[in-house]
Amino acid sequence: MDYIKKLKHYLIDTHINSEIFKLNEIEIKTSLEFLDFTENILLPDISNYKCKDEKELVIKKALVYLFVHGIRSYKSALLLFLNGYYTNGMVVVRNLMDVNFNINYILEDNSESYNRAYTYIDSLSKWTNDTIRNIAYISSNSTLYQKYTYLSDYVHANYLGTSENINKEGKLTIYPTEYKINDGLALNNAVYYYLLETICKYFNIDINKRKKVIKTKTFMNYLDEFKKYNFSKRYYEK
Repeated sequence: MDYIKKLKHYLIDTHINSEIFKLNEIEIKTSLEFLDFTENILLPDISNYKCKDEKELVIKKALVYLFVHGIRSYKSALLLFLNGYYTNGMVVVRNLMDVNFNINYILEDNSESYNRAYTYIDSLSKWTNDTIRNIAYISSNSTLYQKYTYLSDYVHANYLGTSENINKEGKLTIYPTEYKINDGLALNNAVYYYLLETICKYFNIDINKRKKVIKTKTFMNYLDEFKKYNFSKRYYEK
């Protein structure tokens, strides 16, 4: 078992991990609240959701596949942030935004929802000719897209992203660090909550069933920014 101990030495810094938990208690409790709600209320309610017809079943299938991927991305980013890997966590948060865009694009126009969901399931790779920018703007997610383009610097290893692999002394490091972890946790929570709202609305689930904890100012600022232009009026008027 020595190899496990040696591997942990290279990957995990227990001191940094402990500091992150100490400095980010509210964001971490918010993450726990969202996971509790997802696994104990939301997923069981979705499995019990009765579809009216075959077309709605196709839409549900597409949404469930995307939502499951979104949950896993949310958890993956959370693990990276909690262990001090800020820039890498931001890469995964952008993937969580992709999930939001795809779901909102499927839902934004009732007359197209079935066709888009069917094409999504039927295609192994590219499923729409619209670019991600067009998908974002069609579903009125322009402010979320602005943050998405910012996160692209992390995904594509541009200097903005690579220059932030630093410790609290400002030195470049390959090891875990507390640097900007609070911002990463808040953004991950805000993007995931945005996803929860969309899923709850479609499946007629009361998002207020969850146990509420105090939200940080950073989280609320991100959420307010995303919701300036939420998905289209056509979806709200459903």
